[in-house]
Amino acid sequence: MRKHRTSEQGSVTAELAVTLPALTAILALLLVGAVVGVTQLRIEEAARAGARAAARGETSAAVVSTAQRIAGPAADVDVAMGGQWSRVQVTAQVEGPLAELVSWPLVAEAVTKRESSYGAAGTTGTTGATSARAGRALIRTLNGSS
Repeated sequence: MRKHRTSEQGSVTAELAVTLPALTAILALLLVGAVVGVTQLRIEEAARAGARAAARGETSAAVVSTAQRIAGPAADVDVAMGGQWSRVQVTAQVEGPLAELVSWPLVAEAVTKRESSYGAAGTTGTTGATSARAGRALIRTLNGSS
């Protein structure tokens, strides 16, 4: 008796031809996700650095310069200094070869209490606890939650 052999020549090539575009698309999405994550981390650090500069009492121009040095010159920096609090918001677009896949802006914000409002150096105690509570309340207010 003869066995009938089914020819499987070329099946690996056909399977590769089907799966290669899917693997390429997955790799591209992973790369875009990594670029978005790195950009978000960069603008968050820029917002924190800008807020620290504002807390030290630097001018708005110096705060913007500090934030743009970290986030990049294309980033938009919004500085609001009022009373005892300073807010720095950094907005940026994703840059790179696949940036058109991410059309929304990335935003980071930092709020800090200005150092000059503490009065004499070394004051701590209940004032610090009250300031921390007031800071959380201000952040909730800025975020629109209660």
